[in-house]
Amino acid sequence: MRHFDLIILGGGAGAFGAAIRANEFDGKTAMVNHGLPLGGTCVNVGCVPSKTLLWAAELLHAAKHHGIPGIKADIASFDFASVVRDELALVDRLRTC
Repeated sequence: MRHFDLIILGGGAGAFGAAIRANEFDGKTAMVNHGLPLGGTCVNVGCVPSKTLLWAAELLHAAKHHGIPGIKADIASFDFASVVRDELALVDRLRTC
């Protein structure tokens, strides 16, 4: 039978924090994850994807509605599929960190 100092249930941000802290004390840690891929809700479907898409929307909005006299900004193009592909690539990179 294998021995662990800490067994973590879940693979989200809190789990990673616990694993990092245990490592600082030379603890042998096991992480048991089921459901979402590693990274949990925040990385996979929550904070990271939503903030990435919100940032793109904010830039579009600011370019058209900045309210600064004398500045006119035009959006040459907006490829939503490309924005989503980039967001998904970011999530994939974070899952492997």
